Amino acid sequence: MKYSTLSSSLMLLLASTSFSAHANENKESQTTIFYGGPVITMEKSQPRAEAVVTSKYGKIVYVGSEQEALKQYPNSKK
Repeated sequence: MKYSTLSSSLMLLLASTSFSAHANENKESQTTIFYGGPVITMEKSQPRAEAVVTSKYGKIVYVGSEQEALKQYPNSKK
């Protein structure tokens, strides 16, 4: 009985670790960088930007310089 519980716990731990590593890999690669011209933000504090990064679901996750966007999100679609 002890081995069965220990075995189940190890399997659960390995499965969650594997899923976690896979989820982080996909999260980063599912962003898109838009750059190549001025971006009009409609924000008074920062009316223009060089680049915008969006998540898989279209949420804006970064607004700023093209160089910094490429540095922070190197695996993004371009």
